[in-house]
Amino acid sequence: MLGQRWQGDSERNQETRERIRDARGARTAGLQLHIFAHSPERAARSVPCWCPHEGARVQSDDDHFEALTAAVFCARFNPDVVQSRWAAIRRGFAGFALEVVASWPEGRTEQVMREPGMIRNRKKIAATIRNAAELSRLVRRHGSVQAYLEPAKRSRAGAPRAIDRWAHYIGLPSILCYPRCVAKRPHGRNPPSRISPSFRDRKPARRV
Repeated sequence: MLGQRWQGDSERNQETRERIRDARGARTAGLQLHIFAHSPERAARSVPCWCPHEGARVQSDDDHFEALTAAVFCARFNPDVVQSRWAAIRRGFAGFALEVVASWPEGRTEQVMREPGMIRNRKKIAATIRNAAELSRLVRRHGSVQAYLEPAKRSRAGAPRAIDRWAHYIGLPSILCYPRCVAKRPHGRNPPSRISPSFRDRKPARRV
């Protein structure tokens, strides 16, 4: 009897801890959205990212899929490692051919994990396959991923907020890496991005 009572108390305590954690997560997400809406540059400075399309124009749906995947793999991970493994990640996801990956079953995750040089994070790989299916649905509905994002980009936090509704295994603030990457233009058209490839490479500003 005493053991059953202890087990019941333990389960209730676990449920309480989970509710507290969920509430804290909701408050954090709300604060991050507030920062995006009022100061996107401040939010950008806090997110270490790497963009595979640096210096190139992003137009095709495959390019968007690659940029989103880079954001997923960089989330809570070292962007330098992602960049160094990108050739293997591209091979594992069929060169980011959107419609090819969108047709894969989730069981394909294990095969992708066996790709030499792949970052073997099962959740990120499975999320990438799901994200391909989500992007494919957006293409069928809107004509292209770019056409889907255009209306959302008219508000300062619109794109991150819209992407957060469907993207898998990436949330605030890491999700900001994707719209920032696809918004870039070839060198000479845009000012340098405030999201640097690595915080370790950033030199302190010199005081005048």
